Parts: sequence; structure tokens; C-alpha cells
Amino acid sequence: MLGRLGLAGFRILEARRFPIRYRARYVNGQLNMCLARIERFSSNGLGMAMRAYVEELRARALQLNERQDGLWHGNDYVIAVEPM
Repeated sequence: MLGRLGLAGFRILEARRFPIRYRARYVNGQLNMCLARIERFSSNGLGMAMRAYVEELRARALQLNERQDGLWHGNDYVIAVEPM
């Protein structure tokens, strides 16, 4: 990414990386979105199985979130540049 900015005619003044940490609110929000989509399934059996799986996944994810003080994945970047 930084190399491409240079090729585009920019000089890097400063670049910083910030790790992303997801918390319980994010986990619950994503899994709640999954649950809302289950209503669209044409098969009740498949919907019930998926609902059970999502809730089991929620329990595991929230336990891991608690143990690791958040789920760390990816980075955000802030890059200050100026034209060359």
C-alpha cells in the first residue's frame, strides 16, 4: 500500500497501524443478523439446525472473547501523505 502511494506521486509523512479488537457487542450483532436471515429459509428443519448452530457459535465466541479480552483481527491504517 505504501509503495503504491509512492508510485502515485505521494511522499509518506507518517503511517500508523491500529489493531482491530472486536467485542461482545460486535459478535452478538453479527450473529443476530444471521438469526434474522434464518426466517427466510424454506425448510423448518434446516432453520432449526442453523439456529442451534448459531447459538452454539455465539457461546464459543463469547467465551473466547472473554478469555482474550476481545477478538483481535486485522488492522486499521492512518497514512499522512503529501504530493511530491
